[in-house]
Amino acid sequence: MSEEKKALLVLPDMDICGGGERVSYKTGQKIAEREYNIDILTNAFETPEGEILDKLDDAFGANEKFKQSINEIEVISDSKVKKFVRAKYKESIQWRKASKMHDENSYDLIVTHYSNIHFMPEFEDAEVMYFIGPGPKLGSTKLRAILKLYQTPYWTANKVTQLKKEPENYTFISVSEFSKRIFEERFPKIDFRKINPPVDIESFQYNGEEKENKIVNFSRISPDKANHRFIEAASKLDEEAKQNWEFKIIGKLRGKEQNYYEKLKKKIKKNELENVVEIRKNVTFDDLKHELKTSKLYVHTAVDDTMPSTPIEAMASGNDILVHKSGGPWIDVAQEGKYGQSWTDIAELAEKIQEYTQVKENSPEENIERAKKFSEQKFNKEVK
Repeated sequence: MSEEKKALLVLPDMDICGGGERVSYKTGQKIAEREYNIDILTNAFETPEGEILDKLDDAFGANEKFKQSINEIEVISDSKVKKFVRAKYKESIQWRKASKMHDENSYDLIVTHYSNIHFMPEFEDAEVMYFIGPGPKLGSTKLRAILKLYQTPYWTANKVTQLKKEPENYTFISVSEFSKRIFEERFPKIDFRKINPPVDIESFQYNGEEKENKIVNFSRISPDKANHRFIEAASKLDEEAKQNWEFKIIGKLRGKEQNYYEKLKKKIKKNELENVVEIRKNVTFDDLKHELKTSKLYVHTAVDDTMPSTPIEAMASGNDILVHKSGGPWIDVAQEGKYGQSWTDIAELAEKIQEYTQVKENSPEENIERAKKFSEQKFNKEVK
């Protein structure tokens, strides 16, 4: 009888349940199909341990085989870590915990996703699938300078450890061409592969629903997604566009982003856009699909976003896309203008939206075919 195979699935942050968790979870489903017993390690400061599997189901789709394969769930939830330690340090703490778990359990396979390459424990006798994707650049030049100073000890230690290690048991996988280019420059000695994250194309696929004069900004409602730029652009449109088109911000709202949500509502009121821009938070999945399938244009407002699923889900719903000229949405999804338009500042964003309301014809079929290039089936084949 063959010895049981064991895997450790490291989910970056269950409270966020974003792109990194999606990639790791979908890879975990493929591991489960190969009869691995799976342990989970995750940061969860607001999500109770007993709700983790249900939250994964709600966010990314239920998978009974995966649930049956789970052996143990280990959670890092220390309140001091949550309060005083920034994301990059939290990931380092998590990675060290993973190393201790491997010493105790001798895993055959370890899967994780981080925003950077960290200290890389040896994980002797294990294969490591290490997905990477850098986050967006946040805040002003001054804020980034402060963060850089704050993170200097981390980066220094990380650089020193990288000089000593080129682990053969690690496979580094970039989630976008955008991040692949960045990491090839940062770590020229490492060979990076690319696998785009899986998107549930079938759930979002347009089926001939009647398209309305509607433009959507669909993402998390959060400062890093910069939804306020959508409002600022709408304020610059002419009266005809404001009267004849609907503009909607649609997305999940977490408790800690409530202040940002209130600022968005104030910005709408200040610009006298109460009858023009609507914010719809935490809509049901069916409602979300209806909104996307009946809209014509999707606007992505984040800068240097790595590889979000939202522009692809919008394309699957038959939407044209307008994204910032940076990151995965521009390089990977729009293929630098082949499958969508771009903007570089608020004035250009408003101008492109204005033009769309006047002359642009929606092309659902072409958008659907492009979206299929990012399907779960394609992801599963590449991971396998």
